[in-house]
Amino acid sequence: MGSSLEALKETGASVNQFGELSHIFDNSLKSQSALDAQLHKQNIEFFTKANSEISAKKGIQFGVNELQPYESKLQEIQNRRIAAQTNKNNAQNEAIGSLSAGATSLNSLTKQPSATPSTADLSPYSRNFGLADVGATAGADPAASWNVLNPNAAASVVAGG
Repeated sequence: MGSSLEALKETGASVNQFGELSHIFDNSLKSQSALDAQLHKQNIEFFTKANSEISAKKGIQFGVNELQPYESKLQEIQNRRIAAQTNKNNAQNEAIGSLSAGATSLNSLTKQPSATPSTADLSPYSRNFGLADVGATAGADPAASWNVLNPNAAASVVAGG
C-alpha cells in the first residue's frame, strides 16, 4: 500500500484515485482475513479429528492394558469368595449331618427293644383285628379275665400311703 501511495503522489493523482486505492486495500484485507479464518477453522477441525482418533486409540489401549486385567482380577476374586462361601456351607452341612448321625446312633443304642405286632395282627381281615388273643373260650363271660378294682387301694395310692 505504501508504494502505491507514493506512486500516486508522484504522478499527481486525484482524490478519487486515492479513495479507490483505499477501497481496494480494504477489500484485499477483508478477503485475506476471511481466507485466514477459513484456514484457521480447517486447522481446528483437523486437530479435533486427530485428537478424537487419538483418544479412541487411548480408550482401546486402556481397555486392553488396564480394564481387562482389572475385570479379570475382579472376577477371580468373586469366584474365590463364592468358593469360600460354598466350602463354609459344605462344612456346616457336614457338621450338622455328623451331629444328626451321632444323635441317631445314640438314640438307637439307648432304645429298648419293643414288641411290634406282626402285620397279620394289624390286618382288619384277621380274627383279632389287631388285638392280642387273650385265650377266651367260646361262650365264656367276656369280663371273666378283668381284674377287679379295689376302691380302697386307689385311695391309698392317692393319699400317698
